[in-house]
Amino acid sequence: MESRDATFFEDIFPMKDMPSLSSQEPDTTHESAIPMEYFEQTSEHIPEEEDNETLRKRCKWVFKKKLRPDGTIKKYKARLVAKGYTQKEGEDFFDTYSHVARLTTIRVLLSLAASHGLLVHQMDDKTAFLNGELDEEIYMDQSDGFVVDGQEGKNFEIKDLGVADVILNIKLLRGDDGGITLLQSHYVEKVLSHFGYSDYKSSPTPHDPNVLLRKNRRIARDQLRYSQIIGSLMYLASGTRPDISFAMSKLSRFVSNPGDDHWHALERVMRYLKGTMSYSIHYTGYPRVLEGYSDSNWISDVDEIKATSGYVFILGGGAVSWKSCKQTILTRSTMEAELTELDTAIAEAE
Repeated sequence: MESRDATFFEDIFPMKDMPSLSSQEPDTTHESAIPMEYFEQTSEHIPEEEDNETLRKRCKWVFKKKLRPDGTIKKYKARLVAKGYTQKEGEDFFDTYSHVARLTTIRVLLSLAASHGLLVHQMDDKTAFLNGELDEEIYMDQSDGFVVDGQEGKNFEIKDLGVADVILNIKLLRGDDGGITLLQSHYVEKVLSHFGYSDYKSSPTPHDPNVLLRKNRRIARDQLRYSQIIGSLMYLASGTRPDISFAMSKLSRFVSNPGDDHWHALERVMRYLKGTMSYSIHYTGYPRVLEGYSDSNWISDVDEIKATSGYVFILGGGAVSWKSCKQTILTRSTMEAELTELDTAIAEAE
């Protein structure tokens, strides 16, 4: 059992302040204005947690609204979770987790589906995160005001979601030619609206190579808001927008102390997204071979003593895996930096 409450969320998530059209979910069961729709879900999830032997830790209710891509409410969700943050590693829990699919894996499967003309079908393993087996016995207090009605004899339930049209907040569009397009324009629109950039003039590129970003030696400028925007865009960069990966890699290095230059560079990314909202990844299905490219620079300035490098892999006409980041070791030449990144790319290909 994962020790953090967020484990029990099935939605994408990566950011605490991810923009949403929904109102704030209630924090506790003592709030008098909690809609009854939440509690319609409680009897569904309690037995599942008991069946998975995840149930003497304190507990709490977590309420969530599951949204459709257009922001309308799909359903209300209520989860009884253990307060895992009260546990001690090595005493109450060890290295136990439930496997989840990487976005790279999902993109590869969609590219292969386009290559072979296959129809993508989607299934939902209900409470998938609770299927990790535990070696320890964990006991949790019963929730206030809840009565258990009985026991269920099933281990887990699979729900048929039909033909896939949205996966992890990414829209899937199927063309007449059998190709598959991955699109997050709806997400970009929400981010721009949430942070107040909808009316800004667009920019032709996400990054100006003539601007040298260095550490801010002064007081940070609106650090919280800066980190919120970075968090929102990092998911976009890892999902369907490799074109902003380099810019986000650079800007995320200054999250702890952003200055005016960093804000100008970040706003440039937002303005670039304003003009490229419809950009997507399209898998035509050809060629059916995996192509990989890697590149690296060397020392660019006194603050950047480690090289910045990246790679991209293409399958079926579209990118399936990419990365841009600072290398973890010091290299003595451009050639050594290039070989270091090549080794990283080979490891990803394997």
